[in-house]
Amino acid sequence: MSEHIVTVTTRVEDAGTADESRVVDRVTLACTEPEDADCRNHPTCDCEWWSYNDDKTADESGHERVSGQECLFKSWFENDGAVYIGEDLDDMRDDCVPAVDRSGPVVLAWTGDEWPEWDWAPIFDTKGTP
Repeated sequence: MSEHIVTVTTRVEDAGTADESRVVDRVTLACTEPEDADCRNHPTCDCEWWSYNDDKTADESGHERVSGQECLFKSWFENDGAVYIGEDLDDMRDDCVPAVDRSGPVVLAWTGDEWPEWDWAPIFDTKGTP
């Protein structure tokens, strides 16, 4: 099964004091999508964003899509640019990730030309119902 996996790791700050709190240490993304997946199939130019032609083979500047690239979402997570949109979001953080250790598959979406948003993928029982 190909997917995107996010891992949130936390740490305790000011342990043993009245100010003790858990904070997000890292948020990482692992992509197991195949080389021809949309997230790994994009131009190799230095453009900040692309608007693809009608047949989705190149951007409007003529830069052709190339399979096997690094996942588009990876650098957004490495630079704290992907925003968590789950029900338990922490609006005190720019990326809204709550300070809870967790790892699992996620659903990713673009907010237009701005940044990617993500949420934990729904968990299904053995009958396929949420």
